[in-house]
Amino acid sequence: MNTAAALHIPKTRKMAFTRRARVLFNFSIHDSFIGSNVNVSSTFTPLRWSSLSSIRGQDYTHQHHHHNRNQGDPPEPHCGTWEITSFAPPRGDTDFTTTLCYNYVKPLPQIRSPDEVLVRVHATSVNPLDVLMCYGYGNELLEKLDFLTSTRCRASNVSFDRLPLTLGRDFSGIIVDKGCNVKNVEINDTVMGAVPPYKQGCHSHYVIAKDSEVIRKPQNISHNEAACFPYAGLTALSAITTFGGLNETNCAGKRVLVLGGTGGVGSIVVQILQNWNAWVATTCSADAIPWLQELIDVDQVIDYRSDGLSQYIQSFDMVIDCAKRTDGTSIDHQAYKCLKKRCSQYITINSPLLRNFDEKGLIQGALWNILKASQDGFGTLRDGIILRWAFYHPSYSGLKLLSQLVQKGAIKPIIDQVFPMDQLPDAYTKVRNGHLRGKTIIQIQS
Repeated sequence: MNTAAALHIPKTRKMAFTRRARVLFNFSIHDSFIGSNVNVSSTFTPLRWSSLSSIRGQDYTHQHHHHNRNQGDPPEPHCGTWEITSFAPPRGDTDFTTTLCYNYVKPLPQIRSPDEVLVRVHATSVNPLDVLMCYGYGNELLEKLDFLTSTRCRASNVSFDRLPLTLGRDFSGIIVDKGCNVKNVEINDTVMGAVPPYKQGCHSHYVIAKDSEVIRKPQNISHNEAACFPYAGLTALSAITTFGGLNETNCAGKRVLVLGGTGGVGSIVVQILQNWNAWVATTCSADAIPWLQELIDVDQVIDYRSDGLSQYIQSFDMVIDCAKRTDGTSIDHQAYKCLKKRCSQYITINSPLLRNFDEKGLIQGALWNILKASQDGFGTLRDGIILRWAFYHPSYSGLKLLSQLVQKGAIKPIIDQVFPMDQLPDAYTKVRNGHLRGKTIIQIQS
C-alpha cells in the first residue's frame, strides 16, 4: 500500500502530496549540510521560491512568479544577518565586535501578511538609534509593540522577548517576493524604505517590510545614496510638517534655527527648509563650517561651542533640535532664548519618551510622559512658545515627498563613510563617537 492510500488522501491530491513530500525531504537534507564540507548547491537542485513558500504554509500570501527573475536566482533558504543576542551594559567603551554577532544561517525572513514584501538589501545605514538600542534603549515599549504587531501574539507560548534582534532602519534594495495585496511595487523593482524600530531591522541580506514602508528608488541616486534618506528623512519631515506645521506653501520667510545641521536628520531638515524658501541658520563644530557651507547653501552657520547664538536673541520663529544630547534634557536653553516670545515653536527629536518607559515601566512611564510633556508645554507657553516632541513615524506620503525632492535635486545624499558588511561593528563605533557629517552607510551588495 502506498503512502497516499495509507493516509486516505483523495486521488486528486496524491500528486500534490507527493511533490510536497519530495520538496520537504530535499529542504531538510539541504539544511543538514549547511556548515559542512559538502557543496550543497552542486549536490541538490535549488528549491523554487514558490515551493519553499508553500512548505512554510504561506501560499495564501504570495503571488508566485515562475518566470526567471532579472536580478539572479531565487533567494536561498538562509541569509546572513547581524544581530544582538543580549543588551550591552550602558558604557561608552562598548566593544561592538562582541555585542554584534554575525549569523551565517539565519532563516530567510518570511512573508506573513498579504501586504508585505521581501527585499534583497543592497545598502543600509547605521543611525544613532541603532547604537542606543544595543544597550536596550526603548525595549520596554518596543518589545510590546513588536509583540502586538507580529504573529507571536497568536502563539501558544506568549513571550515579549524579541532577542536575537536585528537592528537597522533605512535600506535600499530589490523586491524579490511580495504578498498578494501589494499594489505599489512589483517583483524586481528597485526600492528604498524604512522599517519601524519595533520590527526586526535591515542589517541583513534580506528584510521584510510593509508595502507602505517602501517606494521605488529615484533613478538619479545609487543604493548607497538611497540608504541615506528613508528613516532620517521621515524623521525630518515629522519634525517640520507633522509637529512644526510647516509646508511648501507657508514656509517662505520663516526664520528657522536647526541644531545639529551636519547629522543625518539635521542635514535633511536644512535642505528641505532651504528648498521651501525659509531663512535657515544651523549649528555645527567649527571645523565642519566650511564643509557645510560648500555642500549646502545654508544662510548662516554657527559654531555650537561659541557664543554665536547670543547674537540672535528672540530672532527665530522655530527651533528644530536635531543635536545629540547627553544631559537627558529636551531643550537647549541657549537656543531657546533665540525664539521670538510670541507664536514660536521649539521642536525636538530628543524626547524622553522611550527613556521614561525604560526607567519606569509601561504604565508609570506613560503617566510620567504625560506629566513631563505637560510641564514642558505649560512652562514654555508662559513665554508664548510651543514645545513639541517629534519622532519618526511611518508614512507612505512622506516617502513620496522625499522621492520627489530627491528626483529634482532639492535634497542631496550626504555620506560620511561607507563600510562593507563585515565591518558593521566598526560603523557602530563611529556613530557612537559622534561628530558625524551625514550618514554612515553599510554596503551589503555592490
